[in-house]
Amino acid sequence: MSLVILSNTQDEYVRRDNNSFIVASGNGISSPSSFINHFRSPLVIEPDSEVAVESVKIAKGPTFDIDDNSLFYIYHGKELINVNACESTKEPVPVRIKRGSYTVSSLEQRMENALNRAHMGPEVWGKYKVNVNLDTNNNFKNFTINQVANSSKPANISWTGSNDELVPANTLTKRSYITWNSSGEYTYTNANPQFSNDGVVMLPKYPLSSCSGVLEVSFEACAGPWTIGLSRATNPTFNNGYPNNYVVKDAQNPDHEPPFYDYMIEFTGGADGIIRVQHAVTGISQNKTDIVMNQIPYWQNTGTDPTFEEIIDFTKISASGLDRVRFTLYGNALALDIGNGSTSTYYPIISPINASLNNTDRRYNFKPTNNATEALYPKLQIYDTTDELDIITYNGLVQDGWQGVTFNEDDLSIPAVPGSDWYSNQLVTDPKRIRFLDNRDCLKAYNASLTDYSYNMINASSSPDYNFVIIAGPERDLTTPSQTKPTFTETYIIGREGNSANMSEVLGFGKLSVLEQSIYGNGLGRSSVIITPPSNSLFMAHEGFIRVNNLTGVSYNGAKGSISKILYQIPRFDNSGNVEGNLYFSPGEKTYIELGNTDRLILNQLDVDIVDRSERIVNDLIGSTVVVLYIRKVRR
Repeated sequence: MSLVILSNTQDEYVRRDNNSFIVASGNGISSPSSFINHFRSPLVIEPDSEVAVESVKIAKGPTFDIDDNSLFYIYHGKELINVNACESTKEPVPVRIKRGSYTVSSLEQRMENALNRAHMGPEVWGKYKVNVNLDTNNNFKNFTINQVANSSKPANISWTGSNDELVPANTLTKRSYITWNSSGEYTYTNANPQFSNDGVVMLPKYPLSSCSGVLEVSFEACAGPWTIGLSRATNPTFNNGYPNNYVVKDAQNPDHEPPFYDYMIEFTGGADGIIRVQHAVTGISQNKTDIVMNQIPYWQNTGTDPTFEEIIDFTKISASGLDRVRFTLYGNALALDIGNGSTSTYYPIISPINASLNNTDRRYNFKPTNNATEALYPKLQIYDTTDELDIITYNGLVQDGWQGVTFNEDDLSIPAVPGSDWYSNQLVTDPKRIRFLDNRDCLKAYNASLTDYSYNMINASSSPDYNFVIIAGPERDLTTPSQTKPTFTETYIIGREGNSANMSEVLGFGKLSVLEQSIYGNGLGRSSVIITPPSNSLFMAHEGFIRVNNLTGVSYNGAKGSISKILYQIPRFDNSGNVEGNLYFSPGEKTYIELGNTDRLILNQLDVDIVDRSERIVNDLIGSTVVVLYIRKVRR
């Protein structure tokens, strides 16, 4: 009979992460999961022997299993406590972490990277920080998530005149005819009057800031028709730049279809020309979920002192010296003014904040922005080769890593590459969500039952008046403590069958599924919000099997469909009920495996692996591993 003690015993190789958690110990032949013990005096095993595991001592680090189905959501908008999501312009954005087993430190970084890659609005895109939260004993508790929003209007963009600043916005407009310079002047040298969508361009690099961001364009040097507007990140290689839910009036002649704008103002040209204002909304086409351009009768505004009580025409433009327009974005609410540049006088046409106008009625106001339109880009169109539009002011967000939609202008058959925004990515991954979101009640055109738009503008912190919410589990009603079968709801995540969040335990939410800023948030106002989960994260208890590779005993592994050298399954809990840290296992009843040796075995070393059911080396062990084997003659 022999008692054999095996261990990696390489404590000098212990490595710790930035939070002082042990992440690895040993390397090569002395790793805690795979090691070799050499014997100065050979181990002699008598004929007809059997072996069992006497005891095991391991140390497991706090490790999280993330698989392909692991998912949580992040929401930046109006909190939906006791309110249906159709009353919100926003929907949660999924966050996925690459599959793997992660230590505290590695999951902290992975989660931060995943949040910063999520297709959020420009104000918060790439502005997440994840930190480890420790308890009073300095042990890991959970993760805190910090979201920082822009809280001030950025400076006016300084243009360089490079090609990437201004691109064709549909397939008919050609790069070779575009003139663009560092002064922000746009001309088109081959405008063809037979087409109504020639000469249309977009500025795709910098989304407009929603912290009172301004797009101001002069049409002083533009005698003919012109259109100035803002649009989601449309893709000219897809449907000639139209969203998938846009109604093309003349499908047989798409070259005659006006370009798509989410918000626009246009002058129809000539002595009979007038100013028209339109936005793209649902609810008024034959198919109520399709987007169509809807004219806003600004001259009929029912406010106390509207600026214009008649349509603005050529005569009015000349008499008042009107030569520029100005869009201003306050949170999710867009205003439009027209003015005289020489006197710096502006007159409101549409305004969600001006008390002299009816500033909520859907008939006289722009729709709020949503996920699809929270990244807005300037879009310009001219119809005459002698005309010019000049960008006077543009408060666009310059953010490291933010990408606009990119495409091959020389070969539009090559698919465009989506940008950082929500809309262009949904075109590729799930275009049905675009139609679903654009058709929410809070974004539709006017009808008798939908009278007013509800806006979320700028708060006291000078940032968009939104809340930060994490949805980590399937939403459910836990308001009644005695409730044994919670009622599952769809407060935030509606219409996403089979895509429920499932990371509540990992993130430390416990039984909670939703953490709203108003309840669990703290920080410096809404421009910097930290959400701290209320309970401890749940580590995953990995399976583990002890395999001794150079003993002659044979076991069978059904998961692999083959014979094996596994001697023992390590239980999930140790003798004290622990699942991580220093763990000790001593089976009360041992399982012996016959070695089948008819002669003496003389071994100079034993090779030990701790593996999973697929017999891959596990990666969650740290520190010292000790395996004690008991070898004896077979008892028959």
